[in-house]
Amino acid sequence: MNLHFIFKHVQNVFKTLKFYLTAAQQNGWVLRYVPEELETPELCLTAIQTNTEMPLRDQQIPGVRFGKATSMLEYMPKKLKTPGLCFAAVQKNGLGLQFVPRKLITPEICRAAVQNDGLALEYVPEELKTPALYMAAVTNLWPYASACARGAENTGALPRRCSR
Repeated sequence: MNLHFIFKHVQNVFKTLKFYLTAAQQNGWVLRYVPEELETPELCLTAIQTNTEMPLRDQQIPGVRFGKATSMLEYMPKKLKTPGLCFAAVQKNGLGLQFVPRKLITPEICRAAVQNDGLALEYVPEELKTPALYMAAVTNLWPYASACARGAENTGALPRRCSR
């Protein structure tokens, strides 16, 4: 669905909070088109809860794994980013951790992000990285990683077949 086209043709008189809430219940990406004066925590939470993957903007390269294109947090005003909204967002898309304000990044938010997508480890501050977090990242990277992680838990190191 081309949201830009739709919102371009809706008359401003109809663009109310109720309109945007209804739209966000169908597609969370409408958050990109909400005027600042209509942005509310309720609208942001609705957008997060109905978040669907957005098509990647960059050209896809064969053989390279891309994460989800972006996160609702990218379009959420900083003043509305609360610990609860950020936690909910990274549970849906771990790569959204890159848009969480530093003061809101906790071990719990990092764990939720990495459990959703192991690639979120890139955005975890060094001081919050732990062996358990690394294990969660590995588990959420490869289809066969669970077996590798179990082997590492038992021996303290990744089995040779898992370190390729």
